[in-house]
Amino acid sequence: MIGWIKLHRSLLSWKWINNPNTLSVFIYLLLRANHQKNTYKNTVIQIGSLVAGRKSIAKMTGLSEQKVRTALVNLQSTNEITIKTTNKYSVISINNWYKYQAINQQKNRKSTNKQPHYKNDKEIKNNNINWDEFGNHFTTRKSDKQVKPLKELLKNDKQH
Repeated sequence: MIGWIKLHRSLLSWKWINNPNTLSVFIYLLLRANHQKNTYKNTVIQIGSLVAGRKSIAKMTGLSEQKVRTALVNLQSTNEITIKTTNKYSVISINNWYKYQAINQQKNRKSTNKQPHYKNDKEIKNNNINWDEFGNHFTTRKSDKQVKPLKELLKNDKQH
């Protein structure tokens, strides 16, 4: 998969911000959700939805199936997601996907001194994000000596 998602800073005051398992599962769902209609076994999967199960989410996030189940229950309890299950697969829908990932938001037209200005694409490319192993690993720069586990980053962020 290619592309990117938006994460708003209001996530910092979200109910599940201090629950790394639920946060990890939610971000994984945002990353995997369709950004355009798709079909799976003759079923239309809408924008903001994905076909997934606990086993596949557990494998990709590095969490146990029980922790994934708990995270999904948490997200359902606060109406973040809806899960429709068939006898063969589950369709998980992010209820406010358009709100989180709106494409046609009004652009900031006025530049300020506080906004970063990039001289060239090289400056941007040097801060690549490696999402290849998102569930278990995360790095913000190519120059990082090692890839740090997401849980470690979240733990370190709480200490600051």
